[in-house]
Amino acid sequence: MITIKGYPDQFAPAFNPIYFYVDSDNKSEEGFKYIVDIYRTGTADLLASYKLFPRPNDGYGVADINQVLRSQISEDIASIDFPRNIPNAHVDYDIEFGEEYIFEWHWDDTVTIVSGPYSGGNYTFVFSTGQTHNFVEGDFILMEQNPSTGFSYTGVFEIVSIFNDQSFIIAAPFVATTPVGGVAYFSDKRKSLFPNLTGFTGYSAFNAAVVHQKFMDYDSFDYNMMINSDALFLTNMPYQYRVKPNNTMRLNWYSSSLSGAGSNISFQLITEYGQYAISASGATNGIMGVYNCGPDLDETNYTNEFGNFPIFRDYCFTIDSITDSGGNALMSGFAESPWYNNFIDETVQFIGQNGEFFKSSIIDTPTPDSVLLDASYSDIISTYGKLIQQTDYYTLQFFSGNTPSSSAITINVDWNQTRYGNIELLFLDRMGSYVPANFELQNVRTINVTRDSYKKILGDLNQTNNRWEYASTARGKTNINTQVIQVLDLTTNWLTEEEAFYLQELYSSPLVYIKDNGQLWPVVITTNTYQIQTKNNKKNIQIKITVEYANNDIINNVQ
Repeated sequence: MITIKGYPDQFAPAFNPIYFYVDSDNKSEEGFKYIVDIYRTGTADLLASYKLFPRPNDGYGVADINQVLRSQISEDIASIDFPRNIPNAHVDYDIEFGEEYIFEWHWDDTVTIVSGPYSGGNYTFVFSTGQTHNFVEGDFILMEQNPSTGFSYTGVFEIVSIFNDQSFIIAAPFVATTPVGGVAYFSDKRKSLFPNLTGFTGYSAFNAAVVHQKFMDYDSFDYNMMINSDALFLTNMPYQYRVKPNNTMRLNWYSSSLSGAGSNISFQLITEYGQYAISASGATNGIMGVYNCGPDLDETNYTNEFGNFPIFRDYCFTIDSITDSGGNALMSGFAESPWYNNFIDETVQFIGQNGEFFKSSIIDTPTPDSVLLDASYSDIISTYGKLIQQTDYYTLQFFSGNTPSSSAITINVDWNQTRYGNIELLFLDRMGSYVPANFELQNVRTINVTRDSYKKILGDLNQTNNRWEYASTARGKTNINTQVIQVLDLTTNWLTEEEAFYLQELYSSPLVYIKDNGQLWPVVITTNTYQIQTKNNKKNIQIKITVEYANNDIINNVQ
């Protein structure tokens, strides 16, 4: 019998150790090994099968299966605008443990056969009173009789018939004697296999590599949005991380089940101008794994029960007159308002020329160039001003029904622009999410050219005048295999300590992309050193990095 002595989290980072410990009451048997079989969950798809020697001190079988599981994980960047399952970001597996050893069958006695085809004294019936065997008809077995009773049944015999799982008939004359007994093996001392004696189902590993200092405290409960109302997103991104309104981002999350209470999970995106609920029903491909909630910030609209409304507001409406309309303030301008026939109790900010600054909601747009606010006209002393909507932050959170099923993560929106423009890198962080990093200050693009060359003999014999001649365009040295390598030296704007600490994950990320003309292109980081900076030793923090396009440009070559 095999018993489980230790096991990892049910949802574990694939690039960290994933240990199982098992013990067997047969570990002292000759030739003993543990058998480990790993299957894709719920299928016969065998990911790996291997054997383990018991460790010397206690005979346990110790299996670290992260090498097997990490080989099953790849990375996709798909354009999505709703929460969904990301199959390649995780592998769901079942694990089974068995054993092998030289099987030793203890037999108790022999009797003569009185009837049937094996009667007559040339065959012997061998039986045990409590132990089953795993022999089949035609096997040759080595029997060793207890020495105190003689050696009539010591030797190699053929099994000619199986009576049941505790007895059989051998081709050997029956010898009448006192009860004998002994042991039996396969004659070639082959091992017997006993697979799939115990194991686990429904386990999962995902595309993460938790740092050594934190892994000792890793607990999948902290990330499980099915059972933990304070569950964290699968990212190390700091609270109030800054992004640009056109950045791309993929934040992963995890729920152990989307059935039952979990089937009512919804993704809430909340801004100061509205709340957007998106069903997670698209993420139902199995109960285990990593799910991606986006948002792809290039997609500035999300669908809710009211239709499509932009998340990232950047509106400014100039007010030229303020009048009383049934006690409410009617704001009018000379241009069409951005909310004309396109609002649902939306919040706006009013800034008046006399210093008023307050938020109010739009209750009507009676004409293209007017906005009626849910604000008292008598409270306003200004005669003109501005109505503004600019999304400065948004919050992401999951709910099961009306109950939070995750912690909230707030992301600040940075609308500032520099004269250098912005270069966006998208990188895979250590917990498996894709997060943008923006480089807004001086950047340098360098073109490096690599080439091979060869020389050939210049000129040749002129058959007309029997002289060696060459043309003025003849080439003795020729360049071949010319490639253009693009390298960028990038510099961020000023960062917070938390942002600077987090971006060390960019330097070691295995997958980094640059956004160029609206497309993502693979790059590799060539900077080898990252200095962690704090406000204590440097008032203003910024980082520099060098990247190289992963795919070089090929130049036409002439032979």
